[in-house]
Amino acid sequence: MRILKFLLKVFVVIIVLFFLSGLLFSKISYTTSQRINLPVEETFALFNDDSKMKDWMIGLQSFKVIEEKPGVVGSRYQIVIDAQDTFTKMEELVTAYKKNEKVSLTIESVEMIKMDNYTFQTIDNQTLIQNKSTTEGKTYFLKCLYASFYFFIKRTDQGILDSFKAYAESGIKTKG
Repeated sequence: MRILKFLLKVFVVIIVLFFLSGLLFSKISYTTSQRINLPVEETFALFNDDSKMKDWMIGLQSFKVIEEKPGVVGSRYQIVIDAQDTFTKMEELVTAYKKNEKVSLTIESVEMIKMDNYTFQTIDNQTLIQNKSTTEGKTYFLKCLYASFYFFIKRTDQGILDSFKAYAESGIKTKG
């Protein structure tokens, strides 16, 4: 009986911490980065080539243009991601774009709003891509969930940059 009471108390503490996390961390923010062994012009062009995104973006099922604007800012796209046989439709809006320097995106689904701010820098004839992300669930429960899965979400975004690095650098090897 004592073990049952103890387990019940532990369970209650976990539930309280879960719901408290949504209050304390209603938005999660993190930075991911990757160094690509290519010049910034090549890296930026490849990263923004929507016809090649399926080759490196983990889980991407489709990428469709909704509206493209001159100068890119304001362009909207529909993306469908497969996360372990769960398909999520999202809309992506380009909020900032400076060729070879920056791409900022707002990605929205039924569950969340995510802001990605990618910067591209030349370092020793290589490119450093850095992404400062903010993710927020649209309901209180989802805010708690995203706060609880912070490390998983960050690791997933890092995995996308790692996958891009492998893809981009494999092209170098086949050219040479």
